[in-house]
This record gives sequence, structure tokens and C-alpha cells, in this order.
Amino acid sequence: MNDNVDALSVNKIVIVCDSCDWEHEAQTFDEARTYYDKHCPKCDAKLMTEKDIAMSEQMMGLIEASLQLANIMYPDGVPPEETNASAHIYKDQDTGKYNIDVEIPDGE
Repeated sequence: MNDNVDALSVNKIVIVCDSCDWEHEAQTFDEARTYYDKHCPKCDAKLMTEKDIAMSEQMMGLIEASLQLANIMYPDGVPPEETNASAHIYKDQDTGKYNIDVEIPDGE
């Protein structure tokens, strides 16, 4: 079994202020966690709450579970018909709910 199937990966972790347009691209999930209980340098709003951290950990768990499933489905590695899909997870400022936008390029 190939333990290194890269069928799904985290390419970017961005901390975004829910109150203004400030954002910061974290290099690792551990770096992103350092923004817990910190305030936005632009508008002073709280950047990450316990709920944000819990949701992020759940998403990372989902990604890990997906990688494990990919290893079961494709024991010889990722099939040649890879898809360059991307997902954007964000909190809707009007509803307060988290949304996931998935984009799959045309022709894939």
C-alpha cells in the first residue's frame, strides 16, 4: 500500500478577519492556531475563537480521513486523471454560518 497518496492536500491556510478585509497566510496549522484570542491589527476584532479552532480541527480531521480513504481506494497511487479542485472555507458575515465553496476547473 502506498502511504503517500496526495489526493487531497492543504495548500494554503489563511486567517481572515470577520470584521474587515485583513488577512494573513499562515505557513502551518500550528502557526494559524497562534491567532487564537488575538485581535486584528487593522480593526481590533477578535480573529479566532475556540469555535473557530474546533471547526478548523474538524476540517483537518476530515482531510486526514479523506487521505486515508484515498490510500484504500488507490493503493498504487493517485490515478492519472487528477482533478485540480480547490475549496474555500469561510464564515458568512450575514448569517454567521461557515460555508465551503468547492471549485472544479472546467473540463475536469
